[in-house]
Amino acid sequence: MSDDSRLSALFAMLSSDPRMDAAFLFGSAARGELRPDSDVDVAVRWVDDETRAAAWSKPLELLGSLGLVAGRDVHLIDLEKADPELRRVILLEGQVLFDRAPIKTNALWARTAMELVDWEYLRAVQDRALFGGPLG
Repeated sequence: MSDDSRLSALFAMLSSDPRMDAAFLFGSAARGELRPDSDVDVAVRWVDDETRAAAWSKPLELLGSLGLVAGRDVHLIDLEKADPELRRVILLEGQVLFDRAPIKTNALWARTAMELVDWEYLRAVQDRALFGGPLG
């Protein structure tokens, strides 16, 4: 089975899962640069916190079934809990596999931007403390 066929099957599996309201393909698979040793990077947004907790209570079961369909390891990221910089990369460069709640995605974009602005300020404060010079 070709990589494209396997990715299509992975998309079908993810989009049929009612526990997720969005999924994004990112990394080498999204860029069309899969190598034989590449994994498939997927970020998902769970419908709610209860669903997230239940899904992550059996991570090997979830990852195993995704890996069987993809024909390689799947690296699954919880989009809501991801580091803001990684989340920015996923939202900016990733491929939207499906998004049943685009308003939540827009809110996540806004939250990500605010968190990154906060990080820029924190980095400036740390640089000032470590290296001296003006803050800003």
